[in-house]
Formats: sequence, C-alpha cells, structure tokens
Amino acid sequence: MKNSLSISVLLLLSLSILALAQTPATVRERYGPPDEKGRYAVRDGITLEATFGPEGYPLAMSIKPIDSSPVTGAARKVRANPKTMDKNAALEILEELVPSNTRGKETASFSESHGCTSIHHKTHERIIISIVNRCEAQGGGTYAVHIQWRQRP
Repeated sequence: MKNSLSISVLLLLSLSILALAQTPATVRERYGPPDEKGRYAVRDGITLEATFGPEGYPLAMSIKPIDSSPVTGAARKVRANPKTMDKNAALEILEELVPSNTRGKETASFSESHGCTSIHHKTHERIIISIVNRCEAQGGGTYAVHIQWRQRP
C-alpha cells in the first residue's frame, strides 16, 4: 500500500512537470509566432530566444530586450549603453516559462560582478538560471535572463 502510494505520487509529480514543460507549440501558443530571427515577443520590447531538442523539449532560453543582439567591432562603440528591461518583468517572464515549483531543489548559487554588471547564477536540479543586471548607478535593469536545462522536464 505504501509503495503504491509513493509510486502514484512520483507519477503525478512527473506528469505535472511534463504538463508545465515548454515546447515549441506551447511557446507559440502563449506568445505567437517567432519573428524572422526566431525570437518570440513576450512583452513590449522584450523577446525570448528558445532552443529545443529533437523531441521538442527545451534546451535553453534567453529573455532579452529587443535590441540586445551581440555587437562587435566599431558598432560596439555606437551602442555603449545597451538596453535593459525592467527587473520585475524579467523575473515574471522567467516564472511563466519555468515556474519555481518545476525547477527542482536549488543546489548552488553565486554572483559575480564586472564593473557595473553583475551576474547571478542559480543551479537547480533541473535548470540553471543566469541573470545579468546593470548596477543602479547606471540606471539599473536586467540585460538578460538565461535558462539552461540540465535534464529533460
């Protein structure tokens, strides 16, 4: 009796995680079709880039302001102050994509700073989250949120 109850609870938990997992279809349903660069408009001025495995499971996602594509060479000097997004909006989108209760136990976290940029890393059993922020002295905000799946949902 106790074993069958444990198995039932594990099965229910696994199914609920699968039900909440993002797939190309669920992302498209929630945010509409991607643009010509493959980005989904998740909020006004905020995009989502997503990579999925062959079975449709998420591998990685990045939440960024719309103009935050990599800049190199001379163009880098033109855009010395790249856009950020509201920190609360970024965290809200993160919660939509990967609800806290589906990430698994937090196993590690650390932060690093480089000038006015800080990166906060959190490792969970199922995903790794990296949040890149700008310091308040230069206007604050979040440059990007990166999500990498450690295991299939």
